[in-house]
Amino acid sequence: MTLLPIVEWELRVAARRRGTFWIRTAFALGTIAIGFFVWLDNRFSPPNVFGQELFGAFADLSVFYCLTCGLRSTADCLSEEKREGTLGLLFLTDLRGRDIILGKLAATSFAGIYALLATFPILAIPLVMGGVAVETFWRILLLLVNTTVLSLAVGIFVSAVSRSSRKAIVGTLGLLLLLGAGLPIVAGLLYDLMPSHKSALGDSLLLTCPFFCANRALQDGSNRTASHDFWWSFGVMHGLVWLFLGLACFIVPRSWQDRPRTTRSQRWREFWQSLAYGTETRRKSIRTRMLDRNPVFWLGARTRLKAALVWGTLASVMALWVLGYLLAGQEWLCEGTYLPLAILLNSALKLWFAFEAGRNLADDRNSGALELVLSTPLSVGAMLRGQWMALRGQFLGPILAVIGLHLILLAASLQRESFHAQPINPVLWVSFILLLAADVIALGWVGLWGGLNARKPSQLIGMTFIRILAAPWILFLLISILASAFIDDNPSEPVLNWKFHVGLWFGLGLLLDLAFGLQAALHLHTSFRALALQRYSPVPSPLARWFRRPKLSD
Repeated sequence: MTLLPIVEWELRVAARRRGTFWIRTAFALGTIAIGFFVWLDNRFSPPNVFGQELFGAFADLSVFYCLTCGLRSTADCLSEEKREGTLGLLFLTDLRGRDIILGKLAATSFAGIYALLATFPILAIPLVMGGVAVETFWRILLLLVNTTVLSLAVGIFVSAVSRSSRKAIVGTLGLLLLLGAGLPIVAGLLYDLMPSHKSALGDSLLLTCPFFCANRALQDGSNRTASHDFWWSFGVMHGLVWLFLGLACFIVPRSWQDRPRTTRSQRWREFWQSLAYGTETRRKSIRTRMLDRNPVFWLGARTRLKAALVWGTLASVMALWVLGYLLAGQEWLCEGTYLPLAILLNSALKLWFAFEAGRNLADDRNSGALELVLSTPLSVGAMLRGQWMALRGQFLGPILAVIGLHLILLAASLQRESFHAQPINPVLWVSFILLLAADVIALGWVGLWGGLNARKPSQLIGMTFIRILAAPWILFLLISILASAFIDDNPSEPVLNWKFHVGLWFGLGLLLDLAFGLQAALHLHTSFRALALQRYSPVPSPLARWFRRPKLSD
């Protein structure tokens, strides 16, 4: 008898995928490329110093990758089975909750673990160069494996308690942000505002953060305090792994059934329905008004809670910022809090906008409703206009409010200091505002295109995030390193000053917005029907077409 039959079957399936082998090569080459740019930045440093910098860069990027594994792999694995009605079939056998959980964990984490293993030999290069102790190397490897398993456990736990893909992804992202950033931010505030509670609360909150654990792992091995903090943090994160996996094993056999509606549940359902869609009179008036304009607009904008959630999120962020002002006083009113607030609001709005842009098309495509819509006289242009009208009704007000807040923060910055010599802050705030508008337009087109191409909601977020939000920063860092390495700058009149860096960042953002936005818009207008039906006739990737075996007829 096989001990874990689901695990064995899922591993056999994953081992036959071509992507399993390609991903190892891609991540190994990516790690080598990162090492090359770190070398350019430290080419005149001694070997031991360069080894420390290289290992630190590898460790930080690897920890970030491991922390996002759950969002990409396990966030929607069980909730998808619930929606399709296949999870209950597994419980008709003698399988238990742990078999299902471990099987799904093995299937979804196979590619991610392979990619991580491909980077381990490259992580050992700084160990040979010197400057990195053997115990530091093994601590980082243990931390990477522990962080990966923790992220996967968080994703599978949230997926076990969720049924909707949106709730599963948002819940996983929120819990990972809480562990990786939320609790450390609270700890930092406690350090600044309540020093007397530093040892009692701040250090305890930092133990759940993988970046804190990595910082302690990179410290000198003779530092007993750092070693003590590392092992405590490692133990706390490992305990959370077993906690989330245990809860998932307990919940999943009890959460897949369709329970009969009771009087109380029916009342709650009617209450939330009236809250989301309004009364029957309001629904009828909205349906009549919106259907005359665009049917797709009515489908996407009939839920009034969508805009309310965006406004509520912005209000929550501003309430936290006001709380910081009440605790810190006038010291809170500075560029050190203005810029992080603007970056946080911009990033949250962009990610939310990108997810909403493609979610409706992705849901309609997976349910088969999109084929029914395409069989009507409604044109592709009218469908795209309806999607944009729904997005405008949900996000236009919050985006204008954030732009107004940027202008207020710009005025506050101008009141604090003079910018006659180097007006970096006004230029930076104007760049924030212009890029916000450009990114939103590009994210809308890329999100709509991704909704027709992405197989999973997590892939939709990844496609839009990498193209519009991550790519400009990656190119900015690479070009900045290359410029500093090959341009002999004059200290009296530097070329690589703030104007160069701000212009490079702004120019790359606009260029990529234009490139990806126009490409997605062109594909949507010319190949919408082909993209909508490609799940019935999947199109191989360009790499697969290049390496495919030629047939005899060719």
